[in-house]
Parts: sequence; C-alpha cells; structure tokens
Amino acid sequence: MIDEELILTRTNALHIAILYLSSMTVGYCLEYFVGIPNLLGSLLTGILLRNCGVFEDFNLPDKFTSTVRAMSLSWILIVSGIEIDISKVRSLSLRLMLFPGVVEAFSTAGMAMLLFNMPFALSLSQGFILAAVSPAIIIPYMIELRKKGVGGSCIPSLLMSAASLDDIIAISGFSVCIGIALDSSDKNLALSLFVHGPVSLFLGALIGSVGGVILAAITQVSASWQSTLIALEIALLMTHFCETINFDASAALASLSMGAVANIMCRHPKVFKFSKCSCTDTVQMHKVGKDISAIWNIAMRPLLFGTIGTAFDLDLTRKDELFKGTAVVLLGLAMRVATAYFATSGSALSFKERLFVAFAWIPKATVQAALCSIPLTMILKSNKPEMISWGNQIVFTSVLSVLISAPIGVLAIQGLATRLLTRGEHEKAISPRSIGSSRSP
Repeated sequence: MIDEELILTRTNALHIAILYLSSMTVGYCLEYFVGIPNLLGSLLTGILLRNCGVFEDFNLPDKFTSTVRAMSLSWILIVSGIEIDISKVRSLSLRLMLFPGVVEAFSTAGMAMLLFNMPFALSLSQGFILAAVSPAIIIPYMIELRKKGVGGSCIPSLLMSAASLDDIIAISGFSVCIGIALDSSDKNLALSLFVHGPVSLFLGALIGSVGGVILAAITQVSASWQSTLIALEIALLMTHFCETINFDASAALASLSMGAVANIMCRHPKVFKFSKCSCTDTVQMHKVGKDISAIWNIAMRPLLFGTIGTAFDLDLTRKDELFKGTAVVLLGLAMRVATAYFATSGSALSFKERLFVAFAWIPKATVQAALCSIPLTMILKSNKPEMISWGNQIVFTSVLSVLISAPIGVLAIQGLATRLLTRGEHEKAISPRSIGSSRSP
C-alpha cells in the first residue's frame, strides 16, 4: 500500500521539477564560471524559489523532503566509508579529526544555550551537526593539489584521510545527543545515556557491519552496476529498520560503517579468512563508490540542497535570529580554525603548512544539509510542541553554516595553497574548472 503522504499533486510535481532543473543548472553554472561548489548554488536556488515571490506558495510535501534527506545522507555516507583508508590514519590525522570538531561542537552548544535558551543535549546535537567538515568540498581540492605537486603528498593526504573520519566523530556525537535530548521515557539519566550512547553507537555499527559484509561478498560475484543497486537498497533498508526501532540517528552511522567495513574486507581479506568469498577486488569496490557518487551528484545533490533552501523562509525569520545564528556559526569557525592549528603542533609541518591546514578545515556542506532536519522530524514524532522552535532554529543555523563556511573555505584553499605551501617543479595554478570536473562526494 502506497503511503498517502508520498502521493504528489500536480502542483507538487511541478515544484519538484522546477526545483531540480533550476538547482542543477544554477549549481553547475556557478561552479563553472565562478568556481564555487555546485551544492552552494543548489542551496541558493532553493532559497530564491521560496522567497522570490514568483510562486504563491513554493512548499514541498514534508514526507518527500524527509525521504530525500534520508536517502541522500545514507548514500553519501556509503561513499565516505568506502573512501576511508585506515592504513593512512596517523596520530596527526586522529588529532585533526577529533579536537577541532569536538571543540567547535561544545563552543557552539554553549552559545546556543545562551542565545536560544536551548537545552544542553539539544544544543550539543546542533553543535555536532555544525562540526562536521565536508569531504565533498575538501577531497576534490586536495586531489587537485596533489596532482599539481602543491604541498607534496603530505598535506593533501592528511586532509583527505581526516575528512571522512571527522564525520564519524560528528555523526556519533549527534546520534548520542539527539537521543538523549528527545528521550521521552521515564528512564533515569544514567540509563538514558547508556541507551542513546553505547547502545545507539553499537547498534549503528553492528547493522552497518552486517551490511558491509553482505556488500563486500556481493561485489565479488556481481557487476559493478548490480552491486551499486544492492548497496543503495541495503542502505535504505538499514535506514528504515533504524527508524522502525526508534533509533533514527543510528542510521547515519550504519551507512558509514557499511562502506568502511566493505572497503576493509576488500583491502584486508585475512580479517575474514574464514569467509569463502575472495574479497580482494578493491577496484570493484571503488567502482561502486564512484557509481553511487555519480547518482548522488546527478539525482540527489540538487534535490537535497534545493529542499534545504526551500525551508529557509525569510518572511518567518526575525533579524535577531539571523544575527544570533550567524554569531553561533562564526564562533564555531573561529574555535575550529584555532584548534586545528594547535592540533598540528609538535608535527613536522611548518608554520605556513599548519596555517593552511587550519583554514582548509573550514568548509561545511553535505552533513549539515542531510542531518539538520532530523532533530525537527524527531521532535514532531515525539509530540513535543515546545521544542519545535528549537528544531526550526537548528535547520536555520545549519543552512547559515553552509552559506558562510563553504565559500570562505573554498576561497581559503584556492587563495592560500600557492602562498603557504611549497610547490612541485611542474605545479600549475589551481583551476576551479578542473576541481569541478573531478568533484565527488
């Protein structure tokens, strides 16, 4: 039986088509001609369509937007998991993925409590949403830097290995905090911490690990397109299962774990030497990652950032909320840059290299767009009307973080790379167009 909430009227279908086509067009035009990430163009398109006044009521069905965000999050995190290379993780990348994000999460949480009177657990869940860096922006630029010989192989490899791992910390912290914030049972605090802490994290990792084993085994006996479709289906099944058992936030960690476990099995078959499958084809696994990345870029990215933009209603936004949200974002970025700089102390990196790493650690986009609506959705499901305004504020602040951090981060990488990093013998100028051609989530 089809969910009635997913049935679209002609007006809804027309709005979705307009949003998709305009979001796709504007995103790629801005990337090609201006050099800013296409996802930022998609976000701006959604904001413009909602607030330009051309359409009397440019609203999309809530069920449709929540489905788009759930699918986008699970699929992009599979790609991030596949791209994680555990063998390249060093103590420096561990410090970089841990300290800046955690410091930013707690500093923005404190500011949100002060400015919005938001409860600590809910404000910290917002903090971890804001703290996630965007591999979709950082990794393509680091690949281009490495090709041109800028920063040698050290700086790009450091940032690429830490970018995907940074999301693990942010998503894990978010899963714990949002569960505690919206726990409506009569459990005491210690039990609530246990259920939404270790239990939630373990459940997400366990479900994702099972999915990763299945994906790795199927990858060895199927064509890449078949493995891709199966991976997408498994991700949706895991998301639905987590929502059914009321552990919504565990779905993100499950998707990330599935990609990482599948990649580990293909890289290190001895880990599962009892398995009858010969999981040694890493090329096939990365083809699956590229296929999912292509589907995400073509189908999901314009819809995800476009729908997030349509939630940004300027008529309902007070100026004080805009200033407060901007203050939260800027404080978090300042704390993040400073912590990232000090996190690289004691390493072999020079002052200029450490400064570049700190500013390159700014861009936010994908995780914010995919996670920002989850608190509001869970608040509505939990029947807590007194928290709806805080849920809307989380969406608003997350959109602001993308609008502020994405262009600043891109400009910092483009402008500081040739000034702060050493150049290879055959290094060329960084081209925004070449960055766009190699972009993947």
